[in-house]
Amino acid sequence: MTTLKPRQSGKSLHWLVACLVGAALCIAIVLSYWPGLHGPFVFDDAENITANPPVALRTLNATTIADALLANDAGPLKRPLASLTFALNHYFAGGFESAFPFKATNLAIHVINSWIVYALVFALMGVARDKSEWSGRDRAIFAWLCASVWALHPIQITSVLYVVQRMTSLAGTFVLAGLWAFVYGRSQLAEHPARATWWMTAGLVGGTLLGITVKEPAALLPLYALAIEFSFFRSNELKRSARRRLLFLYAGALAVPAVLFGGYLILQPHFFSESYATRTFTPLERLLTEARVLWHYIGLLLYPIPSHFGLFHDDIIPSTGLLTPPTTLLACLAWVVTATTALAVRDRHPLPAFSILWFLAGHSLESSFFGLELAHEHRNYLPSLGPILLVAAGICQIGARLFTGDRGKILVAGTVASVLAFSTWVRSTDWSSLSELAFATARHHPDSPRANDFAARVALGDQHDVARAIAHTLHGLKLQPDEAGFHLDLQLLLAIQAREMDSFLNQHAGNNEGRGRIEIQIAGLDERFNATRSGGLWVIQHPASTDEQLRQLLSTRTLSVHAVVALETARHCATQTPTPCEGQYDRILGWHVAAAGNPHTSRTYRGVIASGAARLAAARDNYESALNWIRRARTFSPDELAYQIGEAEYLIRLGQLTAAEQVMSSIKHGQWSRAMVASNHANLEALERLWSERSGKTSR
Repeated sequence: MTTLKPRQSGKSLHWLVACLVGAALCIAIVLSYWPGLHGPFVFDDAENITANPPVALRTLNATTIADALLANDAGPLKRPLASLTFALNHYFAGGFESAFPFKATNLAIHVINSWIVYALVFALMGVARDKSEWSGRDRAIFAWLCASVWALHPIQITSVLYVVQRMTSLAGTFVLAGLWAFVYGRSQLAEHPARATWWMTAGLVGGTLLGITVKEPAALLPLYALAIEFSFFRSNELKRSARRRLLFLYAGALAVPAVLFGGYLILQPHFFSESYATRTFTPLERLLTEARVLWHYIGLLLYPIPSHFGLFHDDIIPSTGLLTPPTTLLACLAWVVTATTALAVRDRHPLPAFSILWFLAGHSLESSFFGLELAHEHRNYLPSLGPILLVAAGICQIGARLFTGDRGKILVAGTVASVLAFSTWVRSTDWSSLSELAFATARHHPDSPRANDFAARVALGDQHDVARAIAHTLHGLKLQPDEAGFHLDLQLLLAIQAREMDSFLNQHAGNNEGRGRIEIQIAGLDERFNATRSGGLWVIQHPASTDEQLRQLLSTRTLSVHAVVALETARHCATQTPTPCEGQYDRILGWHVAAAGNPHTSRTYRGVIASGAARLAAARDNYESALNWIRRARTFSPDELAYQIGEAEYLIRLGQLTAAEQVMSSIKHGQWSRAMVASNHANLEALERLWSERSGKTSR
């Protein structure tokens, strides 16, 4: 009994210290992220959360919860668990008025993940080295250091403060927990094969299945496990029966995501072509570029200067060949050497090997041939743990050389963690408001087209600073002269500016239309513009963008998300009351006509554009034209419920009640997803009311 007391006391002390360190890390994380918790929803938050009706959960019952689970259309599995958490946030917060409850939930997930990172690294170090050279205290210090550096690193900002990226962090929770269970089981496989197999199966299969209901990269959990297996374990030390168990387990774990993805490709044969329909690069160009992007991520991890980070990294120029730019070949060769070295030295140096293999495994999905944007920081949420392990090992060595005992390790580790926490706090302040975020993003990434577009929209929408919006749009146009979105934005901004300057222009030029063109300068801008009077309205033009040039781009170049959003903005501008785009209706309709006929644009986008043209026609009570346009939209996207609702509405307004009743019948008997029906609930109710008013009866 006496021999057990000191051991029990030591174990209790270990847990007490672990709890204190964990609490301190929690406080540091909260303080670092605090300024940004009061910031707004941004970008994809609207599509996935605030503008997604099923997520606006107001009552808890089986129907509303099912609607919330199926509210998202992203990815093969629709990410149901993520959607449900957003809906529950809305329910308990009472609305979308503040993003704070949503971001606080993200932060809580991040804190929990930091603790799981500690548990995982502590377990890994228990199997990675001999106990004589890696004591329990060393393991604890190293594990807490890794968890602190990982959790406080500013590269994790978007996974926490960008609300929709809860999909990334929550999927990470299941991956980390699954890997911890796998490591626990794998360490006991030699002595307790049955129990070990249960733990490994629960970790690999359970973690993967739960994770992919949040976001697809969780399917990489078996690859992370393979990185652990190759680096820290030796299968040749196992009995043949245990090796067979391990082989079957890995085969099954890898087969689950492979079968799911294969089935999705069978059901969606145009997956790849559609994903690249809005991109300006090919699959090969993306693969070449990603070699450079991965080194860019490494740079952000090693040199975490706040100004280097940002929402967008589209200032990275795509690689069009191995030598264009020349760094492409260097990046590819460097990764071949790095990966080969990791495999070669894994027996003698398991930690560096694991760090490299983990990082590459984590990026093997989103940095491969899929038609995604080239770079996003949140893709490093889990992969960053690999390089951070090497950084933490270096910090421990520096501390050990500077001081004797554990004091040096703790001092150096605390200093590094404090620097990272401050860097994250500085970056978090940029997220405190929409204007701060937009202008900081453009300031830190002046060569990013998307950053300039973001800043221009915020300048106009939040501050009504038309001149600043024009300045950012002109800069974006210089960066991407063939981007139709910037041309559309500039045309609209100049139309708004012309209306605001109407009195000044009339005073300057008089009412004589024969005066022709005059040259003006807008306050706050160095550029000079031409103003002409046509049909009683002033038109301001810039030589970099003409209406003819814009129509040419809309009809011949692949249209991006930016261009489609800009067309939607133009439509809204022309149809709202009072309209800031007075006299621009015909031009805006012409832009839609040009874009809808573009054969190089995805069918989905062409459907959206045709639907916009239908709404423009309907705004002028031209329902014949609106009907033709909405039917054209249906040819592009026949499975879109909103287009069928639009067709029924226009038929009713034209008095074609028999045809309208047929469309309404097909709507009622169609195989629509719950998410689509819930999203169109208000439109369906409005259609029913219109039908009752015009026909005098309810639909069957």
